[in-house]
Amino acid sequence: MKKSALWSFMLLLVMALFLAACNNDSSKTEKENEKDTSGDTTTTTDKPSTEGGIVTYGTDVAPEGVYDPAYSGSIVDSYIQNFTMEGIYDVNDDLEYVPNLASWEISEDKLTYTFTFQKGVKWHNGEELTADDWVFALETLAHPDYAGPRYNYVEGIKGAKAKKEGKADKIEGIEVVDPYTVKITFEQVKINNLENLWSNPMPKKHYEGICC
Repeated sequence: MKKSALWSFMLLLVMALFLAACNNDSSKTEKENEKDTSGDTTTTTDKPSTEGGIVTYGTDVAPEGVYDPAYSGSIVDSYIQNFTMEGIYDVNDDLEYVPNLASWEISEDKLTYTFTFQKGVKWHNGEELTADDWVFALETLAHPDYAGPRYNYVEGIKGAKAKKEGKADKIEGIEVVDPYTVKITFEQVKINNLENLWSNPMPKKHYEGICC
């Protein structure tokens, strides 16, 4: 019994020394890390942005290669478009629709939205974005020959159905006030009229004459 007790005591002593050594090594490492951190004088500075460059984006499937929001049907194409396209509004963290390329005011009867575009916004080719580029996109989606999947984003505008059916040359509910201002009148008052309105302009000078 005495020999067994002695061996047990020695085993406990060895374990205690081993744990103490591990604790000391851990403390030493923490202190060394603190010393390294406190002595680090490296500072991060913001570098000025530069034009050009390459963006590499990985996908698990190949894109279809249709990079205009009015026509693309692939979610992968849509992801890639996010690098190059912007809409008239954004959605913030509170799921609120906020101005991006344009701001808006709503009439008392809730039927007409007046959009005012920012000045100085340019397409990639250097041409300025105007209200006509957005109107061109809306008119395209309502064109009788348009076979893309986005007509539902303009069908709530007054007169869009008549144009889609070939009974009108233009959408009645769209009025261009000046190069930066356009009024959109809807058929009915709906709480989600803005959310259901197509938000992506198209460069009119680039696409005009090509339909649909």
